[in-house]
Amino acid sequence: MKKEKTDKLIIVGGPPCQPFSKAGYWVTNEKRNSNEDPRNMIVPYFKIIKELNPDGFVLENVESILHPSNKAAVDTIYEHMQELGYHCSLLKINAAEYGIPQKRKRVFFLASKKEINASLTQTHGSEKNVWQTLICFLMKE
Repeated sequence: MKKEKTDKLIIVGGPPCQPFSKAGYWVTNEKRNSNEDPRNMIVPYFKIIKELNPDGFVLENVESILHPSNKAAVDTIYEHMQELGYHCSLLKINAAEYGIPQKRKRVFFLASKKEINASLTQTHGSEKNVWQTLICFLMKE
């Protein structure tokens, strides 16, 4: 990377989602400990961020990382961001609301060395639009 001499560096990625996924909720919360799960790569992710020292980064994961049983993982993310001097915006996004033909809920931690207040405008679908389209379609028949 030093050879490239870029003006700005943004890292996009995310640690594996399995420790935080709803698919693992068959394990009771008393036994569930995502911080002890060997697939939890939040700390190694931040080792890379620390080494590369980008201007910003995007950490993506499943929506259920925000579940109370995963609070320690989210706390770890925020602690590392603060320690490394990053500001953060959190976006919760359903891919279907942006033209992706599947319901896939994700969380994006957008981090920057500068102040950040990110938002994203939904481009597709809303409950109202779906019903309006359906009613118009049925009325034409």
